[in-house]
Amino acid sequence: MPIDDYLTKIEGARIIQNHKVTPPKISGKVFILKYDEFGKELIAKSNKLFGGTGAEININTLGDNMEIQNINMIKRLALITTIYGDNQLKSCNFMPITPLQSENLLIENKLPISLAHWEDLALILYKPYINGTNSTEATILYTSLIKHRYDLDFDHIDMDLYSPLLIINAGLYIEEEMAHKVVPFALPGLTEVYYPPVLKSTTKFRGFNYGGDHGLPYINDIITGDRTFYLPQDDNKGLKILCRFNSGSLFANHDNLASRSVNGRAVFIEKS
Repeated sequence: MPIDDYLTKIEGARIIQNHKVTPPKISGKVFILKYDEFGKELIAKSNKLFGGTGAEININTLGDNMEIQNINMIKRLALITTIYGDNQLKSCNFMPITPLQSENLLIENKLPISLAHWEDLALILYKPYINGTNSTEATILYTSLIKHRYDLDFDHIDMDLYSPLLIINAGLYIEEEMAHKVVPFALPGLTEVYYPPVLKSTTKFRGFNYGGDHGLPYINDIITGDRTFYLPQDDNKGLKILCRFNSGSLFANHDNLASRSVNGRAVFIEKS
């Protein structure tokens, strides 16, 4: 489905209150996105939607079955948006991993990425965001979350009280006036929004083993462990990125939606 056709259907995202979960074991296929049969179809369709923007994926140097490098946040959102609007791709049953799936794979030693690589996993929206980083993108994303809140059964929630927000599987649409010509927004039925309490902190946490709160550590669980969670330490927060480095550390203080590093990857998982 062309992006213009389904953009008109965008109404917002589900708001899901925090609760501890016992996630299932990972059983489906897990892989780094490569230039194979699936990757070629996905990238071709994504580039058709987002060609000429910062979300376009360069295929000029790709050979068969090569890993796709430089998958930053906006390229990840472009891939998610492409799958969301394409029935053929949906039927393949593959999606980029969520932060919680990332944690489960890490714990089970099934994460197929080397220590040199990193992965942008989700967005984090801080309020107030007007003077923060990526402020225009933050404003548009927030508006898409609340525009149809009454239709999405979270009209009773004062979203201003629940900040920061962890936003998983956001989408992307073209906006020519933006620096990268794209902005994030909510995909109804796919985008999920959480408010993990640990994001309210302004420090780094040393010593956790597992991010059980939708991919982030519970504050009470930060006792022992060898992983570190880095949070923003300034007031200029706005729209940030949740990123995992394959030392196992998590970062919530990155704000470059279009990193040029070749070490960015996207891990996909077969939906159960």
